[in-house]
Order: sequence, then structure tokens, then C-alpha cells
Amino acid sequence: MFKHIKISYHQFMVLVFFFTIGGAIIFIPSLTDSAKQDTWIGYIIGSGIGLLFVLLYNKLGSYFPNMTIIEYSEKILGKWLGKTVSFLYFTYFFHCTAYFLRQLGDFINIYILTQTPIVAIYIIFFLIIIMGVRIGLEPFARASEIFYPLILLLLFIFIIFISPQIQFTNIQPILENINKLPVTIYYSLDSPYLQLVTFLMLFPFVIQFKKTKKSFILGTLIGSIFLSLIILLSTLVLGVYHSSNLHYATYILAQKINIGNIIQRIEVIIALIWLVALYFKTTIFFYAANLSLAQILNLKDYRPLTFPLGILSIIYAIVSVTNIASFKVYEANITTLHHLTFGLFFPLILLIISKLKKTNKDLSKIKH
Repeated sequence: MFKHIKISYHQFMVLVFFFTIGGAIIFIPSLTDSAKQDTWIGYIIGSGIGLLFVLLYNKLGSYFPNMTIIEYSEKILGKWLGKTVSFLYFTYFFHCTAYFLRQLGDFINIYILTQTPIVAIYIIFFLIIIMGVRIGLEPFARASEIFYPLILLLLFIFIIFISPQIQFTNIQPILENINKLPVTIYYSLDSPYLQLVTFLMLFPFVIQFKKTKKSFILGTLIGSIFLSLIILLSTLVLGVYHSSNLHYATYILAQKINIGNIIQRIEVIIALIWLVALYFKTTIFFYAANLSLAQILNLKDYRPLTFPLGILSIIYAIVSVTNIASFKVYEANITTLHHLTFGLFFPLILLIISKLKKTNKDLSKIKH
């Protein structure tokens, strides 16, 4: 099913990069609430653990290079248990779609279109997401390659322009909060490393599978480097207090740019980076939701599902969280456990069972 879809390993890497920074880049400094000025150290360690998750997904995907996680869940676990896990993954992809739609709506409603009803923002943005999903993975992946050099350039411009505002006293004394690093590491895992399990829905569509695994690691690594730099710069420029208490700290950080009183208040750079990256991330989640449901229902095409699921995503984004305060509570108490379930526990169980089945199959061949 859908085996005619093909993207290059470079396009796969670019999508992983956008997925990694999307959503996280504007919120990531809030992690400083626990380890304070040492948060950047904890996030680097968390990124290392995140790369281990990528190795897990690569290993699992290599066992079934021509199948999505939906297809081989049933193959590994049997029809009914496999269908159950597959449906749970559909709900996960659907939930994450609405979650990031909510992130975007709140940001635009607070900083850009303050008088616009948030429902209108959801509808406009989601129509573009539906368009991206309906045209197919191949044109969508090619579009990501067009935006990739632009976003990299804007990230470098941002880092260079904010550098004069750095105050090294803001990260001193180093390792004062070393006992809090485990908390930072724990909360860094879903920003966004556990969410990368979504790319197990894209594995079978990539040409040259061996290079796909390297692309997965490289895309995650590049994104992780930029996220670590954002945390460090936020701490160095804004300080611990503002980094941890401002919900959109990276956007406020960009407002601090001032080069000779000429180049200043160019926070549009961060807004553009975040909006582009978040678009690709949310579209990937929505694509995974549509494709997973189509495969569960044995449909030949996922496109008839896009509008019904789009309407449900908008409704869910509206009713799931009442305001930004409850959204932050949800993020702090639930999201990491939710992502751990689908990003670590389920893939690990699937890998262990598939290895056991492979071992038993090999042993039976030896006996005969």
C-alpha cells in the first residue's frame, strides 16, 4: 500500500531537521526552570539520549524496511493486538497534530493577530496543512529542501546578531545545580526526541535505506545543536529568571538584538523560523495520522480522510486546553510520559518481540 511514494535520503534528513526544531525552538529556554544556568549542559546530555532513541528507531525500521510501524505492529503482535497498538499510534499522531496547532494558534493570537479569533487562525493554518498532505509526501519533501538553506541562514544571522548581548556572568557558577540535571534531561526528551518515532511512518518511502539511517541521525544532530545553542544564548542574554518564566523566551530574545541602533527588533526572524519549522512538523504528524488510519482501515488512499480529520483536529485543539496557563500545566505534567509511551516503550517492545521471533525462526531452520 502506497509503495509508489518515494523521497530521497536528503529530503528525509531535512524533514527530520525541521521536525526537531519545530515547536521546540521557541519554548526550549523554559527548561531552565529546574537546573537554572546549567540547563544547557543537561540539554546536551538529553540530546545524546535522544540520539539513542534514533538508533532504536533505525534498528526497528531496519527489520521491516518496506513497512510502516502500523503495518509491522500487526505482523509482530498478531492481528488484534497489533490493530490495537496501531490505533493507539493513530490517536498519538492525531493528538500531536492538534497539540502543535494549539501552540501556533496561541502564539499568533498573542503576538501577531491579536484581534483575530483564534478559530480563524486554526482554520487558515490547517487548510495549508491539508493542502500539504493532499499533494503528497514527494512534493512536500521537495518544498522542505527549498526552505532548508533559508532557515539555516536565518538561524546563523540570529546567533551572530544576538552575540553582542551575551553576559557570561549569567551562566556562573557552572555546575552549581548539577543535582537538578536529571530533571532537565527528563523534560528534554520530548523536545522533540521521543516524537521522532513518527518517522517510522516515513521509512518505507525513502530511497537507499542504508543512507536513510545516517540521514535520520544527521537531521536530529543538526537540530539538536541549534536547540542547545538557543538554550545557552537565552541564558547568557536574558538570564535564568526570564528564560524560565517567559513562555516564548526565544521570541523575546530576538527582540534584544540591537546592532548600532540600526539593526534591532528583528524578532520576525525567529517567528519565521518557528512558523516554517512548525508547519513542516505539524504536517508530518497530520500525514502520519491520515496514513496510519488508512492502513488500519485497509484503504487505498488516505486523502478522503484529510478533511474530516482536519475538522476534528481543529475542534480538539480548541476544547482540549482552555487557556495558555492550563496548556503549560499539561506540558509540565503529562507530555513527557505520553511521549515515553509511544516513543520508547512501544518501539522497544516491538523490537524485543521481533528479535525473539527472528531468533526462534533461525533456530528452527538450524534444527531442520
